[in-house]
Amino acid sequence: MTGKDQQHLVTYARRIGASDAVIVTTRDIVVEDRFAAFCRQPRCEQYGRSIRCPPHTAGPAGFQKWAAEHPRALFFKIDVPSATLFSNERRQIFQLLQETAAAIEHKALQTGFRKALSFAGGSCKAIFCQAHPDCAALTAPAQCRHPQVARPSMSGFGIDVAKLFATAGWAMQWEARHGDGTTTPMANVSGLVLLGERDDRLPTI
Repeated sequence: MTGKDQQHLVTYARRIGASDAVIVTTRDIVVEDRFAAFCRQPRCEQYGRSIRCPPHTAGPAGFQKWAAEHPRALFFKIDVPSATLFSNERRQIFQLLQETAAAIEHKALQTGFRKALSFAGGSCKAIFCQAHPDCAALTAPAQCRHPQVARPSMSGFGIDVAKLFATAGWAMQWEARHGDGTTTPMANVSGLVLLGERDDRLPTI
């Protein structure tokens, strides 16, 4: 994958809504079982309710196997006011995150990264199927209602997101200063797209 390929994907991520994006090597992605265990204890209210949440995911071991097959990844963030992130708009923010991760994955697949895989945050059950009693992918016949946009959360795979932020040089919390001297506490949500080797027979973005 050339520097031009990388910059195309970074530019695309920013264009569709990411506040920023960077290319990292998968060696920079720290995975620990203890982070994935937090889904189970203290028990997340979405634990086991979705095909993309533990215990139905491949977990840290599965992610490490995928990472070995994907030398690089695109890490992106979406900045939001802290108050908004913890308001009744929270679901919409995580929906935007999931849709952005899926869109970057789709673009990567279309342009030759045939093994691209994306991860986001939050439970797709709570985001896309909150009005339904069950995850359709866990019932017979198993078929996700939103396969084009629903993506698994990084937390269920034990990914150390804080260390990825440090690698990217980003702050997880800060204050945005305005022209009138006021400030707004800021936070963010983030996603990750694993990139395999690119098929050079296909055009760039």
